[in-house]
Amino acid sequence: VISFSIIDFEREAPASMAHFGKINIEFWDVSGDLKYEKCYGPIQQDANGIIFVYDPTSKNAEELLIQFVNMFPKAMGIHPKNCMIYVNHHNLQGGNIPNTTLPKSFDHLVRHDGTAEDASGIF
Repeated sequence: VISFSIIDFEREAPASMAHFGKINIEFWDVSGDLKYEKCYGPIQQDANGIIFVYDPTSKNAEELLIQFVNMFPKAMGIHPKNCMIYVNHHNLQGGNIPNTTLPKSFDHLVRHDGTAEDASGIF
């Protein structure tokens, strides 16, 4: 049995997209572990965007991020403007978010820095 998390909810579309009505959002958390590769098919079905969560303190995170960013949008036919990198910082000292450098190849993706404990400003 493979275990992963799915969060599913609806939101009103932003004013510029109000004609779409409510938007259904699903977050599939497979932790970046390749043992969940069999789940990629259902995850990709009907997806219109991707949020890549990057933990700069994790050992192989940059290597996995490069692999996923190169693999998923192209395979799914998702335009880079519909992809985002969420840089998840842990144990912030004094609430300051450190400056994390990502490879130049990610400059075309939307980026948001924060903590998993405070996701304000994302939605």
